[in-house]
Amino acid sequence: MENLNDPVLAYRDEAFLDTAEARPIRILSEYLEPLQAFRQERIHDAVVFFGSARLRKDGPLGHYYEDARLLSRLITEWARTMPPDRPRLIVCSGGGGGIMEAANREASEAGGRTIGLNIGLPHEQRPNPYVTPGLSFVFGTEALSPAFAKSRTSKEKS
Repeated sequence: MENLNDPVLAYRDEAFLDTAEARPIRILSEYLEPLQAFRQERIHDAVVFFGSARLRKDGPLGHYYEDARLLSRLITEWARTMPPDRPRLIVCSGGGGGIMEAANREASEAGGRTIGLNIGLPHEQRPNPYVTPGLSFVFGTEALSPAFAKSRTSKEKS
């Protein structure tokens, strides 16, 4: 039976992991998790599509959606001609809608695996359904801008 007074290992202490002091651990985890998955899935190369999540295929810039689909299909079909022991040029996107969805969708429909590198934004971007299960990752916004870290740290000290 576990004694409630026994100390908890810091890396298993959820209360600690949510503190400002543990921020570097959270950032490092967000960096290492995808690398571990890429190694496990033997992913060595990727072509990355980032673009507007709000672009709609039926909107005024819809031709960019179709262009992203075409390019993604061509890349995926070419990559599938490579030896199977080392998958090449996996389509990777920001994992959201718009151009990113177009790229993931067409690569998936062409028989390829796809990666989604999402950022966690409230009421905003969500992973698109064309990202290969196990290759969809969500990153906290705090890791995106060192400027936020500086302003956040100074606020916490006051």
